[in-house]
Amino acid sequence: MKVASLPAKFHDKIVDTGTCWTWVASATLNGYGQVSVRINGERRVRYAHRAVYELLVGPIPEGMVIDHLCRNKLCVNPAHLEVVTNRENLMRGNGPGPVAARTNACLRGHIGNWHVRKNGGRLCKTCQQMKRRQYYEKHGA
Repeated sequence: MKVASLPAKFHDKIVDTGTCWTWVASATLNGYGQVSVRINGERRVRYAHRAVYELLVGPIPEGMVIDHLCRNKLCVNPAHLEVVTNRENLMRGNGPGPVAARTNACLRGHIGNWHVRKNGGRLCKTCQQMKRRQYYEKHGA
């Protein structure tokens, strides 16, 4: 696919860097490109990557989101975009929650010995035992 296959309205808003198609027009405060489109006679502001994906690939199923495989929020190249669930998109991120969920070691490096709490949080059993021992050594039994 090429940028030229898009409607003329989009041509001057995209710079083809050879890999990413970078959106250079309006962007949201959180860094995603945005474009005004007409839907059923109404003007609406949409994320640029979603609008380009729908123009070149097809509709995005209800309840699904677009993941930027290149991690460039301004990229609108359909080859860099994948339809996934919101959970999958979040788990692919680099925030502390997804990073912790992907790891099998605690902060002290203990591997895979987890107690899973009712709220889904995890505690390292080895660390918990160490804390108990330290407490009892300091305060007595």
